[in-house]
Amino acid sequence: MLEMKTVLKSSNVGAYGYDAEAKCLVVEFRSGKSYRYMNVPEKTASGLDAAESKGRFVAAHVVDKFDFEPVEKVDAGKA
Repeated sequence: MLEMKTVLKSSNVGAYGYDAEAKCLVVEFRSGKSYRYMNVPEKTASGLDAAESKGRFVAAHVVDKFDFEPVEKVDAGKA
């Protein structure tokens, strides 16, 4: 199960969550769109956790780096 972490200080990323077993990262953008990125290494997810700017990290290390699919709706803390 994936638990979403709310990002309070980001103009681009609203929440994200990582499932280590499935190696999938779900990112919910402030635009209201959410995407599931596949085969994301735990090192990348840890980098996102530690990043001062979540939006910059996602843009530089996730978007266009991994296969993805849109997520219809991220449900209250779970995806």
